[in-house]
Amino acid sequence: GSPLVSDTVAGARLSRHTRSFFQGNRFLLQPLVDHVVSQVKQGPVLDLYAGVGLFSLATAHAGHGPVVAVEGDRFSAADLRRNATGRDDVQVRTEPVERYLGAATKTATVIVDPPRTGLSKEALAGVVALHAPTLVYVSCDLATLARDARLLIDAGYRMSGARGFDLFPN
Repeated sequence: GSPLVSDTVAGARLSRHTRSFFQGNRFLLQPLVDHVVSQVKQGPVLDLYAGVGLFSLATAHAGHGPVVAVEGDRFSAADLRRNATGRDDVQVRTEPVERYLGAATKTATVIVDPPRTGLSKEALAGVVALHAPTLVYVSCDLATLARDARLLIDAGYRMSGARGFDLFPN
């Protein structure tokens, strides 16, 4: 069979290789994406650890672009590039987040969905240096979220809310 799986989320068709990371609970994808997109007040948007484009494409589809989607994993980045084909409002960058942030310019909104280890020190410093008015942090690990939230608050960000999605019940 084909190693590709497809879903449509928030109006965006997302195709991905079985080796690419993707949220495991398909039943909560739409509410999760809806919540993240609802937090984006203005563009341009920078989506770090963009994966196959879950938040990037949904954000652009909602009219909040332009979006720069940054993904370093080769499988996910290939899927992201394919999923963003034909969209003028999504620019795909295939490189580590830390490298991209070294040359990043100001943006209105940053979405981060890092691995369980959270933001690296370099990525955190790069995000803080952007001084984006809105930062949306998606996390699957409470400990690294707490660590990174503390550092972001110390750097001047203010936490305006938190919402839990039980993507891994039991």
